[in-house]
Amino acid sequence: MSRARVFIVSALVVAIAGCGWVEGWFGNGAGVRTRTITFQADGYINHGLLLPIDIIYVADASQLGRLATVGPKSWFSSPLRDKWLARQSLGILSGQKITVRLVPALLARSRFVVIFASFMGVEDPRVQEVVLDNQAREHEVILVHPHSLEPLNPLLKALP
Repeated sequence: MSRARVFIVSALVVAIAGCGWVEGWFGNGAGVRTRTITFQADGYINHGLLLPIDIIYVADASQLGRLATVGPKSWFSSPLRDKWLARQSLGILSGQKITVRLVPALLARSRFVVIFASFMGVEDPRVQEVVLDNQAREHEVILVHPHSLEPLNPLLKALP
């Protein structure tokens, strides 16, 4: 992403957060109540290769803005990923079903949980990310299709 685009996206996120739009978009600001996430992979995903997935615990709107500027495609090679200690990493293969228990201590400090996947050959970030906020259920199910993530909960969103 070019410096100009990063600056524009960052400025937009800061302006939006300052106006309360992020708060309104994500509800009343309450934390995430999700405790487990089940990933169910189709019979053939990511060209048959292991799909890396990160579950990222996010404390506030400014951190959410930083993640939005990086995006799922750049996240896995980003220096920010190496510095971000509040995350869980996993990999999923075709046909697998994996249930992940979220870390209670990290959830207690998180207003959002962002899920990034890195599908091979996919550029659209919206199909490679899911954001859990106060609309998320205690147990969420995310379908892993050949080239996209699909939460079963229709209230879950992608990054702004």
